[in-house]
Amino acid sequence: MGWHAECCELCGASSSGSLSFVNGSPVLLVNPVTGASGSVQISASISRTGPKLCTGAEAFFITEFHRGVSLWWWCSDEWSEQKLLLPQGFEIYHAIALSAYSGGVLYALEFSGLVYTMDTQAPLPWRLTRLRAPSILEQYSPIFGYRFIRNCHLLESEDEVMFVGPVFATKEPGCPKSICGFEVYRLDVHGARWVKVERLAGEQALFVSDQSSFALHASEVPGCMSNCIYFVGDVDECSFSTWGIYSMEERKVLFQSPVGGLPGKYKAARWFFPGVVMPLARQCTNLGQRRKINGL
Repeated sequence: MGWHAECCELCGASSSGSLSFVNGSPVLLVNPVTGASGSVQISASISRTGPKLCTGAEAFFITEFHRGVSLWWWCSDEWSEQKLLLPQGFEIYHAIALSAYSGGVLYALEFSGLVYTMDTQAPLPWRLTRLRAPSILEQYSPIFGYRFIRNCHLLESEDEVMFVGPVFATKEPGCPKSICGFEVYRLDVHGARWVKVERLAGEQALFVSDQSSFALHASEVPGCMSNCIYFVGDVDECSFSTWGIYSMEERKVLFQSPVGGLPGKYKAARWFFPGVVMPLARQCTNLGQRRKINGL
């Protein structure tokens, strides 16, 4: 496709196992298992935050200057763009930070910690609706003086939406050094509140990385420990990735090391489920502008 690796930035991974990269306005999707690749051409110079992939779905959000928020959604072998209706008071400059799919609903968290929902089974045009839950930052505050979502994760687990935020060890306030723990919250949709989780249900384990996070049963993966968070963190001041394991039972990091074993060997890393085919298309009649993407 004429792209050079050094020109691309790794964003995250889709639910079907395609890694996402950006190089200006195109979004490049590469399946490392099959080698298939393709790109989605979005409007030039539109995004202030880049594509924000939705965990659990083949979808990503784009926030545009002066143009609002779009959802790109995979269906019928195509990517479709749908402009979203926004509620009164939605601040474009905050933009969408995290999103997760659960039970036909997309849950979006903007940078100030407020939650919005979008029912994908509702008729068009789709609309973001503010959930009257307080900002997650009223309960979770990992870095002194930093009041925006940073290095956090949103995912679906056992039909519930979970927020996972790291707690950093710091040399001085506001300067993250390394991860020393995590806080986990469950979204109570009906109660419109965040509930702190002290222990993961059953034998669950969480795998979290930027724009690619998921939950699974520990018995599904040999050697995996339940009630643990397997994390990738791009938080070191030397700009290289670390990975490790946090035990919610012991409330401590059991292991943390640079990805690849050597500091600086890799600047970015993601957990993802390998896949060889795209998922079955969802009902997507009249979804809006479509872009064909070959090979994926």
